[in-house]
Amino acid sequence: MGEVTAEEEFNWLLKEEVHAVLKQLQDILKEASRRFSIPTPGLENQLKQENFILGSSTV
Repeated sequence: MGEVTAEEEFNWLLKEEVHAVLKQLQDILKEASRRFSIPTPGLENQLKQENFILGSSTV
């Protein structure tokens, strides 16, 4: 077996990794949008807003 060329490695990366990483990033952004009410085109009516109250542990 010969060495893997940079082009072969790049093609493998595009085929095997890029779509999975983009899907994870999309899921993260959707969750952040849901939690922090960031408008996302096409998702406005599907997402529920959560409100957070900041507190302090000191009395």
